[in-house]
Amino acid sequence: MYFLGIVLGSLEVLATVWLVLLVIEGSGWGLMGLLAYYIWSLYIGGTVLKLIITTISSACLAFIYLYFGFWIAVIAFIILAILFEYAPRNDNE
Repeated sequence: MYFLGIVLGSLEVLATVWLVLLVIEGSGWGLMGLLAYYIWSLYIGGTVLKLIITTISSACLAFIYLYFGFWIAVIAFIILAILFEYAPRNDNE
């Protein structure tokens, strides 16, 4: 289950990065996709802080991809995954 959580969380971030890239290109569909993601995430019980963190990390990964290329973005994604995985969090909620 732990591995499944990492895979699904990674897919969520990658989909958000793709939507941010679409918004940067000026696509209205990308903006609608981000809004739909925010509404869906809040509906299933996500927090605003999680949305802010996901948006900031996705925007950072999108800009790293645009300016430095694919492999540097993959390395940055791995570093962010490690940092967020081992960051202290409150599981008692």
